[in-house]
Amino acid sequence: MKQNNTDKNRSSSCSGSNDDNISSSSIEITNMEQFNAITVKQAKKLKCVTFRGMEINGQFVDKFGELFYDDLDTLKFHNCVLESGMNYHTLFAGTYTLRHLEIKSRDLTDDDAVETFCCIYPWLLKSVVFSSDNLNRELVMEKLRQCSALSPDDVLSF
Repeated sequence: MKQNNTDKNRSSSCSGSNDDNISSSSIEITNMEQFNAITVKQAKKLKCVTFRGMEINGQFVDKFGELFYDDLDTLKFHNCVLESGMNYHTLFAGTYTLRHLEIKSRDLTDDDAVETFCCIYPWLLKSVVFSSDNLNRELVMEKLRQCSALSPDDVLSF
């Protein structure tokens, strides 16, 4: 994965395996069959998870909550699509602990970006990358400065 200097400083590398046998601490998940095959025991070994081209729907949210309720360092959503009525912050109910989050999705909205950022436990957070044609960077930063315990200026990039 090629990164520019800004991304290198703000984003954590996550080289994953698509193997059914999870032997490393990273994985890239590209379909529900692969996602459903992961057990809680396997998920506990993972530190970096990338979802690519997945539909975020009720089934996805249920499985996500079953597997990834804690102990992830890096979580990425690349080109995922939200089912009608869904949003990213639903995945982070309560206060979710992560060090690095990256959401690159045309479905990410200003409000969802703000809510997602605010659902993540701020004191361990090192970087957040939001990318969407729908985002108003200035509006998102302004809202986050008003409601977040952590200054978004130090960790958030677009």
